[in-house]
Amino acid sequence: MNNSFSDYIVYVDESGDHGLETIDPNYPIFVLAFCVFQKETYLESVAPSIQKFKFRHFGHDMVILY
Repeated sequence: MNNSFSDYIVYVDESGDHGLETIDPNYPIFVLAFCVFQKETYLESVAPSIQKFKFRHFGHDMVILY
C-alpha cells in the first residue's frame, strides 16, 4: 500500500437520536458502531465475500447493505 495512506479502513454507522433534548420514549437509545479492517484483508476477503453474498441473494451487486 501507499505509505502516505493508512493501512486501515473504518466504517461507522449510528442508530437512534443523538440529541439529548427530545428523547423518543419508543426508542430511547443511541448506538454508534464501528468496523475497522486492514485494507489488505478487506480487499482480499471481506469485499469478495460481500459481493458473493449479493449475487447469491439478489442476483446482482448493486444492492446497498445497511
